[in-house]
Amino acid sequence: MSRTQIEALQDQLAQARAHLLDALSRVGDRVDAQIYSEGAQWTVRQLAIHLMIADQGHNNMIFAAARGENIIPEDYDLERFNRRSVEKAAEVSLEQAIERMSESRRALLEWLADKDDSVLAHEGRHASLHMMTIAQMMGVMVGHERGHADDILRFLGAAS
Repeated sequence: MSRTQIEALQDQLAQARAHLLDALSRVGDRVDAQIYSEGAQWTVRQLAIHLMIADQGHNNMIFAAARGENIIPEDYDLERFNRRSVEKAAEVSLEQAIERMSESRRALLEWLADKDDSVLAHEGRHASLHMMTIAQMMGVMVGHERGHADDILRFLGAAS
């Protein structure tokens, strides 16, 4: 049972998550400061809520792809979903968002524990509407967390 690719992706996910948690640990009292001036115009806390929801969503897409299912409809509106899901979870604190991200990552790692690299070739529709392999979805997870962590760090540098 080869797990070389899975282990490499797990390492990338762990590094991206550590980068994100480092960025979030630096926020201090600026948790409700607006980080984006365009688009969703989220605060740092709202961005953490988005990341919490996205992490669980990626898990759901991955698990479905492994079963040969597509849970994302062809007419899915990612921007609308992101906006509404963050609004619905408005009361979630930064600490709660971090804990729920930890729970969803633990669930992914537990699911991967008995899988071999062959599972990574299964395809499904990602929320971006692109058909992707599970390996590609995991790559998107890495890039998503890294990108938003970098946004937080840029914001904190500009806000200092």
